[in-house]
Amino acid sequence: MKDITDLLQQMLDEITIRFAARIKFWNVVLDIVEIQNVLGGLLARNCSLGIEFVLSPHFWNPLCSSVILRAMSEVIINMGWIALDPAARAKLFVDYGLGQDKLDYEHLRAGNKSYTLPVDQLAEIADGLAAQRHLIFTDVNVGTWSSTSVSRMAAEAGLSDFAVMFAGACGTVHSNWLLLHDRFVDEPPNDIPDVPDLMPVKSAYLCAVATYLDKAFEIFDAVCDYPEQDEGLLLDLVYSYGST
Repeated sequence: MKDITDLLQQMLDEITIRFAARIKFWNVVLDIVEIQNVLGGLLARNCSLGIEFVLSPHFWNPLCSSVILRAMSEVIINMGWIALDPAARAKLFVDYGLGQDKLDYEHLRAGNKSYTLPVDQLAEIADGLAAQRHLIFTDVNVGTWSSTSVSRMAAEAGLSDFAVMFAGACGTVHSNWLLLHDRFVDEPPNDIPDVPDLMPVKSAYLCAVATYLDKAFEIFDAVCDYPEQDEGLLLDLVYSYGST
């Protein structure tokens, strides 16, 4: 059997090499630069999350892994839905993000926050926003960026399995009652919360992360017409660890 450190180093190398190769292949084209920035940024986020997970084996447990996997599944659903109509939906993604930043800035400037910032910091924020788009031309959307639900986005993109993971992990992220009851309370004596011992580490969560990365690369490749490579799946790399 391979040493686990060898597997983790291979994973880190493969994620980095595959991401760099795809970004290098998809040369910047002004007509589609928004699509490239959005999908490239989403791919970069999933690769970054994957790298941090690989580097943190103590996170390979139900509580911590769900937080990472929920974030990764949301990225994949966003990528898959954008890929159905890249030009229009990449623009929606950018417009919504800039609008939210503008809204936050306007609240800060009006003193509507529970804290204040110096005038020079406010000016820096305004300059940063204006560098992307002048504030006067930035609309604010208080709904969702896609104007639809995550589950519907996933269904349209053929990613319902990832929607199940996304929904299932929401309790872990938001700390709802079911999570607290099942893992921390569960009828403790004298109404004192039961704090569990260190959770067991499971390599199955590394398999899940590898699956999410494979899917992110697949979606990106389809949009940018990345040539088929004989690189294999990251999931197969993880499986090979236990079979050699």
